[in-house]
Amino acid sequence: MRLLFPIVVVGFWLSVMTNAVASAQDLPLKLDDKEALKLAALAQPRANERNLEHVMDTLDYNPNANDPGEPPFFVFEGLTDTSSYGFFAVNPWTGDVWALWGCHKMTTHRLRAAQAEIRHHFTAVEMKQYRKLRNIKPFCISGD
Repeated sequence: MRLLFPIVVVGFWLSVMTNAVASAQDLPLKLDDKEALKLAALAQPRANERNLEHVMDTLDYNPNANDPGEPPFFVFEGLTDTSSYGFFAVNPWTGDVWALWGCHKMTTHRLRAAQAEIRHHFTAVEMKQYRKLRNIKPFCISGD
């Protein structure tokens, strides 16, 4: 009996957490692929007012990058004339941009400003799910 109680508690906790994330992911997406492209470009350290369109032109959208069961991130590959400079995933609710090589969130001043604008479109009920939405990670590319 003593061993069964922790198992039941852990099982219940996992069920609650899974349902919380599932309910957060049931919210309508806040971005489309064009808005996600701009956010991915704003996350690039070299992007500025003068070259933002050029940076956007170097990002190639892959609409089939997500496997079934994975969160529906917008995935872009950064391409130069000769090589790739990375893969980037944009959270469709929060606008968080992840570098898939190294699996880390990217940030710049202009990106944070754009993400603040996205939050302004959340209802009070949706804002209760915001932290859960920010914690959703894309499938990252391992360096192994």
